[in-house]
Amino acid sequence: MRRALIGVDGNCGFAGIGHLAESPDWEFVEIAGDRNDAALRSSAAYAALRKLRERLSPETITYELDVSHPRYL
Repeated sequence: MRRALIGVDGNCGFAGIGHLAESPDWEFVEIAGDRNDAALRSSAAYAALRKLRERLSPETITYELDVSHPRYL
């Protein structure tokens, strides 16, 4: 089981495992609508996680929130 990092960068939500420059296990989803809307930003990050999980299936992927994620505490 591996853990993905999910968050938002610019106009995209992302989900990835490992270092971006060294790993192919990253997905990005463009934010649909207002990039300042926290719900849309969060939705794009979770959509990227879904895409990553689908691509790496049947592997189980957990996640942690990046500081860029709207729900990061």
